[in-house]
Amino acid sequence: MQMDGEYVYNEVTGTLHIRGFCPHTKGSMPYRSKVFATCDDAAKYGGNSVRYCRRCQAKLEKTRKKTKQSSP
Repeated sequence: MQMDGEYVYNEVTGTLHIRGFCPHTKGSMPYRSKVFATCDDAAKYGGNSVRYCRRCQAKLEKTRKKTKQSSP
């Protein structure tokens, strides 16, 4: 999946957050985290352990549904 933005990978939990999609990335960054420009870059770094935060995943799906509905 390719979507530009800031992806914050928490190395302790293996969780990938999208900046601004959940409270974990508002304000200061989580402990031991790395920021990536794309989801693909974060996945390459974290390998099989990368998974989306539940809140970020839900908001991402909601955003995609809105985009699909608005496009002709």
